Amino acid sequence: MRLRYLSNAIRKTMKTKSRDEIELSNWIADYDWDVFGTLTFNKRQLHLTIKDALDESVKTALVEKRFRGLMGYEKIKEEIELNELKRYWNTLDKGYFGNDADRKNFRIQRFNLIHMGNIKGKQRKRGTHTHIHFAALSPTKNIDSFIHKLQLCWDKNSELSGLSEFRDVYDKNNLSNYLTHEFRNLGNDTIETNTTVLHTRQ
Repeated sequence: MRLRYLSNAIRKTMKTKSRDEIELSNWIADYDWDVFGTLTFNKRQLHLTIKDALDESVKTALVEKRFRGLMGYEKIKEEIELNELKRYWNTLDKGYFGNDADRKNFRIQRFNLIHMGNIKGKQRKRGTHTHIHFAALSPTKNIDSFIHKLQLCWDKNSELSGLSEFRDVYDKNNLSNYLTHEFRNLGNDTIETNTTVLHTRQ
């Protein structure tokens, strides 16, 4: 995202911000983030993966004759996307910290938010195009190297990876406002708590 685009998006939405959204934005801005990232999923490959999982769950339900709790397409989609995001960050954590990522809980500090987009022409109608925006603290002083590894890990280690973008953070207030702009549609569900890691306030 270009900073000009971020600034324009923020100006257009400031008047409709809720108190909770502003508080979340201010809280995120308290951290000195190094990198802003966007992760998207390959729609075709994601659909095929969901279809396979759905078919398998139906087969299992037929064999076991248990249909209660059988997950539908959207629920399986959410589960697969979350597992892919977990795998992504776990790979990066182990790449930087080795076994200490598990033994001592050494992790890259990051804040992940889920965005769904809006259905065209409907301001507050939730979309279905899941993408992840995140802010992260570089585990090394070489931010360019960190960005390169973020990109490489998503492109090479994820079978479901779509387009992605990673940039230095120049204005954390603009960043935090942009990260939280779907709070009005998703509420607290925009915060991806399973993969967010914040050990200390910077």
